[in-house]
Amino acid sequence: MSLHTLGNELEGEYGSINFFLYNVTLVVMTTIVMMGMVYGRIRWYQRQNNDSKILQLRETSSVGYSGVLFAWMVISTLERKQPTCPVPFFNDVCFSTYSFGQLKFNIAPVVSLFMAQFIMPRVSFMGHLAGIICGFGLHWGWPPIELGSANVLIGGVFLLGNLFWKRGAVP
Repeated sequence: MSLHTLGNELEGEYGSINFFLYNVTLVVMTTIVMMGMVYGRIRWYQRQNNDSKILQLRETSSVGYSGVLFAWMVISTLERKQPTCPVPFFNDVCFSTYSFGQLKFNIAPVVSLFMAQFIMPRVSFMGHLAGIICGFGLHWGWPPIELGSANVLIGGVFLLGNLFWKRGAVP
């Protein structure tokens, strides 16, 4: 999947300005989620005294835009009425979207993640997984759109900065 394919499908639904704002937000969200997962793994390996894995994880770089494409892939598969076929050239391997109350779920993006890992083993598994998590979260209404407004976002950044640099409260 590419931005061209997903963008044509989703830009008409969201509108150009909202689609652009969602893209900017998803870049930040996927990076935050990925770095949270890396931080969690570092803390876990610290408890096990595995210094080699800790050093390897500290060298983790940001995810780039492919995590955002995985997030859009999740949103696209959840909004389709027909089953999604994530494996190229295998049109028989398709997955339907299931609903649990108001929550929808489709396994196709996860299958695409494992296919990408199989074909290209050096791609960022955690970065793409962060995109899938953010895609499900965005489709399910998390975080609320109001958190992206300037008055809430700027105030939150200043609060976290104060807690981190002045008081050392945020690890």
